[in-house]
Amino acid sequence: MPRQRRPRRQRQRPRKAELALERPTELEGLTGTQQRFVIEYDNNGGNGTRAYLVSHATTCKSEATAATNAWRMLRNAKVRSALAKLEEARHRRLQMTGDEALMLEALAARADIRELYDEQGRLLPIKHWPDSIARCVVSIRPGPFGDIIVLESKHAARRTVLEATGKLKNPVERGMLSLARLLTGDYTEEDAQ
Repeated sequence: MPRQRRPRRQRQRPRKAELALERPTELEGLTGTQQRFVIEYDNNGGNGTRAYLVSHATTCKSEATAATNAWRMLRNAKVRSALAKLEEARHRRLQMTGDEALMLEALAARADIRELYDEQGRLLPIKHWPDSIARCVVSIRPGPFGDIIVLESKHAARRTVLEATGKLKNPVERGMLSLARLLTGDYTEEDAQ
């Protein structure tokens, strides 16, 4: 009696529209293996050998071969361009705005160390610290009577916020403005103070 074959399961491939949604536009113009290499290289922090081994898992088993082929792949202009575009996109996503930086400085200026202690005066475990205070901690070190917690300088944070909002002028900037007004003939009594 001949053996009956099981019917093959057809692999369901994603539609082109679905693929377009999944792949970043930075990968356009690359082959499938180049795309896998670029994604893996970007995800693993820039290890070409590891990226080549993962993207060519079925065809490449030797690390020496993977290292050589990764070097070749990284010399490809399209691959380099895609990697540069991914890095630029990541930089744009992670860039801190001036408002965000000012908000963090304002939090540091308002930090109250009392929020780190419970009603009995015991230090809370670090995981229970409010985020607004935890962000302001510069260091924690053992001291003779318990841990010493050093927070960002409130004075420096307040000064930064005041300068950024225009409420406090930098002395050098104020001096330069006074000098400019003096040279242009617009010097007033306010500049003398």
